[in-house]
Amino acid sequence: MVLVVGLDSGATKSVCAIADEAGRVLGVGSSGGGNYHVVGVKAARDNVLEAVEEARAQARIEETFDVGCFGMGGLDSKHDYETISGFLRPLNLARRYVIVNDVVIAYHAVTAGERPGAVVVGGTGSIAYGMNEMGDEARSGGWGWIMGDEGSALDISRRALMAAAKAYDGRGPGTVLVELFERHFGVDRYEDVIPLIYTRGVGP
Repeated sequence: MVLVVGLDSGATKSVCAIADEAGRVLGVGSSGGGNYHVVGVKAARDNVLEAVEEARAQARIEETFDVGCFGMGGLDSKHDYETISGFLRPLNLARRYVIVNDVVIAYHAVTAGERPGAVVVGGTGSIAYGMNEMGDEARSGGWGWIMGDEGSALDISRRALMAAAKAYDGRGPGTVLVELFERHFGVDRYEDVIPLIYTRGVGP
């Protein structure tokens, strides 16, 4: 039996699946984010391993996988590849490694590898990727929360927080977001959200 391990790892979470050559899913596991820019190299490595081991336990498989495909958020340059490869390969999870940006595996999940095609991913961050009939690749976005990530969960959340702040100050139109955020964060006044965002790990 040919065993394949696949991992989709972004800024917030990692999801792993183990399958055989027929595509039957034998086990699934999850853990925290694997984008080393966000969580650091050690945490990224540990989270990847945790997700794989959870899937391995569910599948009751101990042997080395024939192929490991790792879709990693934050893989945007040669340096990123070297860093990510540097903490993945020593884990000795698979005989053959395929390490790509997580948007590439999203593309293949949506298109089954057919060309032309395109995919837009809106998770913690955002990125678009496409391929023409000749196999030429193009991508846009993936710049992170300071430089980009338009339309991502983080971007939408930040815009909502800003709209509520402007409404609270009287600088913008009134919005139910003020009340919703006060309830969500368990505060009496919207200004009390400030320390939660900036000092207690709620922010990016």
